[in-house]
Amino acid sequence: QCAVPMNIDMRVSVWRIYLVGGTAAVGGYFLLPDDWWQTGAGAAIALASVIGLLVGVWLHRPDRRNLWWTLAAGLSCIAAGDFVYALYERVLHGSAPFPSLADALYLAGCPLIGLSLVGLVRARTAGRDRVSWIDATIVASGFGLLSWVFLMAPTATSNDLTWFGRLVALAYPAWDVLFLALLVRLLAGLGARLPALRLLAGAAALWLAYDTVYALVLQYGTYDQGLLIDIPWLLGF
Repeated sequence: QCAVPMNIDMRVSVWRIYLVGGTAAVGGYFLLPDDWWQTGAGAAIALASVIGLLVGVWLHRPDRRNLWWTLAAGLSCIAAGDFVYALYERVLHGSAPFPSLADALYLAGCPLIGLSLVGLVRARTAGRDRVSWIDATIVASGFGLLSWVFLMAPTATSNDLTWFGRLVALAYPAWDVLFLALLVRLLAGLGARLPALRLLAGAAALWLAYDTVYALVLQYGTYDQGLLIDIPWLLGF
């Protein structure tokens, strides 16, 4: 039983209101001038995801709250990485160095998010489900092959990065392949596809799309915060 004095209809409507309000906030982000106002708005959108997740745990009292707390911790690291990245541009008036503290925060958040997804997979499936794992492996292998050809191989042979920089750069697409495998496994497995699962899958899909486009932009061009390619990243929050 839920200890919070709120009926089911009200609890269901909260996430819908948040989804609509968050989408409107993302649109407003691009209407702001490219200064501290936009930086603050981006940080607020990212932090709102963490707060919304914690409020959701408080309202719904899931059995495995530690999985959602772990996810919230991972999102906090990602949000902090975004803010540090923005600080490099605002304070130093230039692109962030690579690797930087922002990369350390991003990569610190990845294992936490991965652990939460693994926990959700195990929580939804009783026993072994080899067929779903095979499906996930096939999809992730295809994506990994494309990622290697267009992103990882050029990075691994780049003379513009140090060996440490190449390792950090390769970590991002490697994590994306792992996240895709876990996402497919989560969706292909047995169990009810609740709104929380659909929202989580949608966010992961948006971030995978963003990471791929972002990596291609860095590989073959230049990137600045506030570009329209940031839309799926912000919508993922």
